[in-house]
Amino acid sequence: MRHFRKHGRRRPYLVKKAMRKANVVPAVIPGGCTSKLQPLDVSVNKPFKVILTLRII
Repeated sequence: MRHFRKHGRRRPYLVKKAMRKANVVPAVIPGGCTSKLQPLDVSVNKPFKVILTLRII
């Protein structure tokens, strides 16, 4: 949430409040853990983005 601070003091509070209202639980994913914690990013999204990029270029 630190990156929201430059946009005003109330912004982090409002973002956190909206997240609680929507039952969203923020999580920090440590570097190097994507393959364990986000399997779709590794197995589906990454190859899809590579194929899409190759077709556009």
